[in-house]
Amino acid sequence: LPICCALLEAQSCGVPVLGSNAGGIPDAVADGQTGFLLDPSDVAGVERHLRGLADDAERYRRIGEAGCARARSSATWEIYADKLLAVLRDHTPESQLGPQIVLDHGR
Repeated sequence: LPICCALLEAQSCGVPVLGSNAGGIPDAVADGQTGFLLDPSDVAGVERHLRGLADDAERYRRIGEAGCARARSSATWEIYADKLLAVLRDHTPESQLGPQIVLDHGR
């Protein structure tokens, strides 16, 4: 489960993102498709990607739309809640399970 909420929130608004290729960030960014992953010390790379996005409105739009679609289809709170419940069910001894939790999500 990616936990980079700021990146996912930006993507859900159609904003291409730049992030470091460390920790959980690569789980939230499809490099070259929804944003860009860079080495944390690559200042020149950050500048290159920011200028590239600023100078190419169509590329900004395309990457932003891809990020928005990805965030809205795979990074909703409902999806996270379902995944978390599945992990808890899989790793909790049956004797310790309480009543079955069912999330409706309005579906």
